[in-house]
Amino acid sequence: MTKKVEINLDEFTTRLWLELSECQYILQCLNDIFSKENEIYTSRSKGFLSYTFRIYIEFLTLKVLKLFDPCKSAGKENFTIRRIKEIVPEIELEIPKSLDALKFYRHQYLAHNDFEKTMSDFDDLSNHRNVLKETDIILKYAQEIYSKIREEHYDTSVDHRFHETSIRAFVGVLKRAEFLEYKFIKCHDKNLRKEYEEWLSKK
Repeated sequence: MTKKVEINLDEFTTRLWLELSECQYILQCLNDIFSKENEIYTSRSKGFLSYTFRIYIEFLTLKVLKLFDPCKSAGKENFTIRRIKEIVPEIELEIPKSLDALKFYRHQYLAHNDFEKTMSDFDDLSNHRNVLKETDIILKYAQEIYSKIREEHYDTSVDHRFHETSIRAFVGVLKRAEFLEYKFIKCHDKNLRKEYEEWLSKK
């Protein structure tokens, strides 16, 4: 018989904050780096970045779904938002239907090689991009639940906007690379190429 888990409210909410923060950061990376406006800068590395995009989405999908696991599965206790009822019984959990969309995505793309999808549009990134909208809804709902169980009188919003600097820096590198390519190929800037090669040789 599995021993019932004793839940410490502060430890639980701290861990939940960390889980939600990581999910929010991954979602931000996906929305910012792989935005439509940045396609002109990511197109030259489309092969590599499309796989990166898929890996991010698949990891995020599984991470979010695990946050809504049953309290117990396969004889083991799970860390899940559903345990909040054990901490604050009066809270009603009305989980959005978007969770079903994430489960459907997992079933078709992650848990199994759905025959129809694999034979047709498995590599169509729009199918993977669409799940981000549902993920955003689920994370906002999880944030609302998190905020409800916090008793402290300070801002409990889960926000990783301070990571914007690192994301902007990465996008900036892509933009500068595109500029160099433009100067080298289209403008035939031999002086810049020479200067660039000298700079590389010193690294």
